[in-house]
Parts: sequence; C-alpha cells; structure tokens
Amino acid sequence: MIGIDTNVLVHYIAQDDAVQSAQASDLIEQECSQEIPGFVGIVVLLQLVWVSESCYGATRTEIAEIVWRILSTRHLVVEEAELVWKALRLFESGEADFSDCVIERVADAAGCTRTLTFDRQAAATAGMTLVGGVRPAKVRPVYIQKLPDVGHRFAELAAADGFTRFPVDHRHGLRAGSRRVAHRDPVGRVLAAQSELESVHHVIRDPPFAHFGTRAFW
Repeated sequence: MIGIDTNVLVHYIAQDDAVQSAQASDLIEQECSQEIPGFVGIVVLLQLVWVSESCYGATRTEIAEIVWRILSTRHLVVEEAELVWKALRLFESGEADFSDCVIERVADAAGCTRTLTFDRQAAATAGMTLVGGVRPAKVRPVYIQKLPDVGHRFAELAAADGFTRFPVDHRHGLRAGSRRVAHRDPVGRVLAAQSELESVHHVIRDPPFAHFGTRAFW
C-alpha cells in the first residue's frame, strides 16, 4: 500500500491548485490500484474533514459526501473502514461533529461501556457521557420476552388497526440506488424512493431525509 497524507487528499478533493491537484489526482487515480491501494488513516481522514470545514467552509452535507467518496474509492483503503462507515451514519442522522462520531464509535468497538467527555455537545449528540453526568441506559428489547406472540400476529394486528402493506419492489431499489445524495442508509433511501414513486408522505424525524427532496411530516 501507499500511505496518503492529508494535504494530498485536500488537493484531490478541492481541486484548488493547478499543479498539486493534478499530481494528487494522478497519484490516486493512476498510481494507486486495487493491487497497490492508497492507505488513508483515521487521523488523516479527520484532518481532511477539519480542513474542509475550517478552510473551505464545507457544509455537513458536503462533509458526508467527502467521507463517502473516500470510503467508496476503489483504489483507497481506509483504516477501520467499517467503524468509519458507522461514524458516518451517526453523523448523517444527527447534529454531532464527525470527529466526535468517530471517537465514540472507535471506543464502542474497543469494548468501552461509555466515552467520557467535558464537551456538552458531544454528550448530547454523539452518544458520549458528560463527566459527572449520567447517560441513560440503552433500551433493551425486553418486550420481546414479555409479548412473544406479537411478532407472529403482527400482520393481523396491523390490519386490525387500519394499516395497509406497502411492499418494496425492484423500482424502489433501482431508484434508491440512483439517488446522488449524502444519505447512505439503505432503508432511508428505499423509503425516499417509495415516497417519490408512489406519491405518498412519510412520517419521519430524520434530518438527512430532507436531502432527497421528498415529502415528510414531523
């Protein structure tokens, strides 16, 4: 593998320097390959996000697109890519800083029961615990043991309450995969495709859902 420094990625993404951006593009798109990929460390990725925000004024949507692009480039290998994907989904679904999302996901993967911080915003948005505070316990699916027959009767109970089945077919999958937006959650993409193709509204409270331009309540 070939290690990639932050400034190379910055010029590759920003395309802001005639010489260095061209060199960065040649390196990543020509010299790096699936056999000899470029390696992007987590620290480098976090520096890229910080530079994009502080120096280039990148929005949250643009940050999500940048991270997704790095993760999806065939010729690049991202350190702990699965954790970064999880951090990206956390970032897209709320208001936490991307770096806080990475810190929390890495700690969780390491087996930490909680991540302590003095940062109130990180505690409120990234799942961390404020020093001196108490983090609510995670919700456990205990209702499964208490109501074992509900799952088997779900279709019956839903119909009795007036709900109608809304099946997913190939049209929804194709439309969901074709949308070029920052939201990468496959379930959210399918919901947006259903909303668009079937002309229905969705009751959903998911800020990134607005990227699709579909109609939603709440």
